[in-house]
Amino acid sequence: MPMMIRPAVVAALLISSALAVTSPAEAESSLRAGRLTGTVSIRERIALPRDAVVEVSLVDVARQDAPSRRIARTRIVTRGRQPPLPFVLNYPADRGRGHADYAVQARIESRGQLLFITDTRAAPPPEGRLDLLLVRASR
Repeated sequence: MPMMIRPAVVAALLISSALAVTSPAEAESSLRAGRLTGTVSIRERIALPRDAVVEVSLVDVARQDAPSRRIARTRIVTRGRQPPLPFVLNYPADRGRGHADYAVQARIESRGQLLFITDTRAAPPPEGRLDLLLVRASR
């Protein structure tokens, strides 16, 4: 004899599964305003110059063959502090135009010279925490 499922149980299952699914539009809207935290580290076991500056940016890289559009940026003067260096990046509500594809980029400079940079694409995670590993820039 087949088992009958009550309509209320079916309705509850449908509602709970609908709430568990996040649409791409909802995922993108989570990046429209908020905070990204994390650390910036380097692979090499060397000390950064005392005047090193860390820059972390959230950029929209959706447009091909065009420069990325910076959404937000934070700069940290190290004053002799060494990696891993914590950062907080607050980004405003993005009243963007069309499709957006976000990436987090970081760099370390000293006296205008690029020392370290991200070499892989890092997408902002939904939980808002990201640890970046930078590589030495070629000279």
